[in-house]
Amino acid sequence: MEDRYHLALGYGGDRGASAWFEWNFRCLIGQENKADFAARDKFIQDFVAATENGQEYVIGAPDPGADYVRTFAEFGKKALAEREDLFVFYILEDATASSNQFRIYLKKDDPEAELPEFQIYCDGFDVPRDALIWMQERVGCRYYVTEDRAEMMLEFPYQGPEELPVIQ
Repeated sequence: MEDRYHLALGYGGDRGASAWFEWNFRCLIGQENKADFAARDKFIQDFVAATENGQEYVIGAPDPGADYVRTFAEFGKKALAEREDLFVFYILEDATASSNQFRIYLKKDDPEAELPEFQIYCDGFDVPRDALIWMQERVGCRYYVTEDRAEMMLEFPYQGPEELPVIQ
């Protein structure tokens, strides 16, 4: 069955922040060795030299259910809290018309309501409902919107230790 949408992972902003984000994301998914400081410094130097501030970078996600799709969001949330000069987003592209692209921007937590790493504030209000449903089904996440449509949240299934049973 042909997919209705294609998924991509995106980020951008200050080129130094973008280089930092890409290096650390690569380390998280096992593509780079976090302890190799020389490789890190060269990667960041080359990245900064070859890019401009404000550029957007996109990583295709041919398998929307892959672990790195979740890792991207959870790391993106953490990175947004650390770096003011960065933006992180998902792109859903209509498979029948590549000019129809929809973005879901991740947002940092409200300081008064910090969420666990698997719950992420986002802005995807302009994304068609069927695209959000497609992403929920393919990625294994859920979207929630407050009744007043003031906030939107992306949530992945909890993966921590099982809750202890309640004594009754």
